[in-house]
Amino acid sequence: MNSKVLTILEYDKIINMLCESVDGEYVKKRIMKIKPSSSYEDVTFLLNETDEAVISLLKYSEPPISALSDEISALERAHNGGVLSIRQLLDISRLLRVIKQYINYGKNFEDFKIINKYVQYLIYYPNV
Repeated sequence: MNSKVLTILEYDKIINMLCESVDGEYVKKRIMKIKPSSSYEDVTFLLNETDEAVISLLKYSEPPISALSDEISALERAHNGGVLSIRQLLDISRLLRVIKQYINYGKNFEDFKIINKYVQYLIYYPNV
């Protein structure tokens, strides 16, 4: 999207306000990478996703997700056979607990097609 349009829309202020409302640096980094789309299909999908999220929040309250740190590098290191520190192991353990809580919470979402798809991604490895 044109940077002049983003400036006129004060997109940077919107992103900063969104970043202020979340915990965790990983989530803030992800938010900073969000860019608007001009594709009708993308916008329609994202609006439907947002509708499901709002309805699910109103119906079931917030999901049990706490602030998570960025465990991606530690997971990649472990995957490649590297040694992890105790802090990294504890962070990964916390991440796995949060995922399990979210899977249990996600059982409410069988009637939400988009959200249920994300929960199914988490269930892919049920023994974790």
